[in-house]
Amino acid sequence: MSQVTYYVALPFVFTDDGLSPGVAVECISASAAIASIFIKLVRSAYFSEVLIEVNLVLSFVPSPFTTAMMASEMPAAIRP
Repeated sequence: MSQVTYYVALPFVFTDDGLSPGVAVECISASAAIASIFIKLVRSAYFSEVLIEVNLVLSFVPSPFTTAMMASEMPAAIRP
């Protein structure tokens, strides 16, 4: 009889009640399952509504000096 190994990534998401299981994803290997969970974790932390609101409040319009410096340095950064 042959052996079958089945890999599933089951992320957990933070809710108001604590942790809840997310959507299970089938993966071809253990490393793919770990990578899938890591990517979901990074995306959920990166796009946090709380952090977006804080960053929006703390963002400022660039000063004229900053705008001029960006305009002069961008072509140099794009050139090979």
